[in-house]
Amino acid sequence: MRRNSLPLYFLFGNDKWYSELKRGIFAKSKNTTTNISTNIRATYNHVFAGRHDLTLGANMDYYLTQLDNVSITGYGVGTINSAAAINHSIQGTRQAEVGALKDKNAQLGLGAVLGYTFDNIYDFYATYKADASSILPSDKRWNSAWAVGIGWTPSYYSFLADNTVLTRLNLKASYGYTANLNGVSVSSTVATFAYSNNAYEDQRVLELMGLYNKDLKPEQTKSIDAGVSIELFNRVTLETSWYNRRTEQALLDVPIPSSTGYTTLKRNIGILENRGIEFGLKAKVLDTRDWILNLRWNMAYNRNKVIDLYYADKIYASEDVLVPDYEVGKSYDMIYGPQSLGINPLTGYPVFLVKDNKEKQASETLTVDDVVALGHSTPPYTGSFGLSLSYKAFDLDVDFYYVHGGIHQFNYSYVRDKDNVNRNAVAGQTERMWFKAGDEGKVYPTPFYTSATAEENLTLYPNSLTVGKSDYLKLSMISLRYRVDQRFLRKTIPFVKYATFAFQGSNLFTWTSYKESDPESGTLAGSMQPIYTFNMNLTF
Repeated sequence: MRRNSLPLYFLFGNDKWYSELKRGIFAKSKNTTTNISTNIRATYNHVFAGRHDLTLGANMDYYLTQLDNVSITGYGVGTINSAAAINHSIQGTRQAEVGALKDKNAQLGLGAVLGYTFDNIYDFYATYKADASSILPSDKRWNSAWAVGIGWTPSYYSFLADNTVLTRLNLKASYGYTANLNGVSVSSTVATFAYSNNAYEDQRVLELMGLYNKDLKPEQTKSIDAGVSIELFNRVTLETSWYNRRTEQALLDVPIPSSTGYTTLKRNIGILENRGIEFGLKAKVLDTRDWILNLRWNMAYNRNKVIDLYYADKIYASEDVLVPDYEVGKSYDMIYGPQSLGINPLTGYPVFLVKDNKEKQASETLTVDDVVALGHSTPPYTGSFGLSLSYKAFDLDVDFYYVHGGIHQFNYSYVRDKDNVNRNAVAGQTERMWFKAGDEGKVYPTPFYTSATAEENLTLYPNSLTVGKSDYLKLSMISLRYRVDQRFLRKTIPFVKYATFAFQGSNLFTWTSYKESDPESGTLAGSMQPIYTFNMNLTF
């Protein structure tokens, strides 16, 4: 009878196992972030003798970030929503707790810029930036970044100035060096302690926030860019550019023995390369009084690769995982898993092709030698094409976007038994699922959980039959606009000076061979939905 007389919140959750004096929880936190930024720019520009264009610049940037977080959790408040009601006599697991975090870091940057152009034909520029960060130890605090570039536009030579075929030609190249503190915090470089909520007898406990590396330094990226732009007949523009980014002393998390109390340590332990090429084409097909038609197309190819890991060929997140985070000679966006030979007609689980062309059943434990690189999670080829068409007062824009060369792991969020009956069934699932011994040529494994190891292998690791090409072509945008004739407005609505009506649709349709879910996100939940917008603009 006593239990039934308690307030409703006492009857649910873990509170029912505690006495009335310990029931009820009050928790509150206050997080304050202060950002202060100062930016100073000074620029001088002058043209000498009509041919020498000189630009000089200097800049200073200062950023300060302060965090001040306070939290309190206490019990025994009953139904009172106030920290004043916390019962401070409670000991053990429901003892009142107070937490706080204060952090402060600052960055200072000093830079200079030089630019020079002679006769609009020759270009040269140089930049330099020195940055200091309070995150790094004092002897490694300052780091520099710089870049130089040149340009050449021979179409401004007098003998080409009136050329009606080659109307513009420009070549450019640059080389630069930058330093980056990707993912580095204060606790990564110096010993940083925090008071723990735990206590040893009557002593407060200080805990090391993370295993630090006093030798840590920024990763260095060297960049090379080159490009050419050609315009023909004042109508067709061809552009291509090539780039190469080489990151040395890359900042990566590497596994360490768990006996240290930590599992990873950030180190400068790699060389990463990111290179690619881009193409672009623009064409003015029609340009008359009533009709204007412009076509556009571009494509980009990007390849990234791990060049070196200094002390190993592969880096794993821990001693237990089979899939490497980084592997020398491979892209760092690879999807790994075993090669599948299909569903075993006797067991209903896949058979994998492993090292030395041997077969391994899914019910057997996989090893690091059994997984291989299946493909890129990020498509190496991307691009778009479209058109802009104008006829008198109407404007039409259409854009398509496409990707090629990537893969996604199938979600396989389909119904298998009564525990996930809320999920959808994939089209043709029952016809292509294994149900009994002797079922051949099946795509989906058995719905019966007959092997814990096989179920774990299918859950943790994709295989060559549970990934698909994520290539797609998307109608990304259609826009139609109409400008109301001003003569009509003056006659009928004289107080309206300008009027336009526009309709736009985005993410309208996707063509793809990826059948399991959305090829862009790899999930159904992450699919980009169509967006329709109608706009009316009136100027009085």
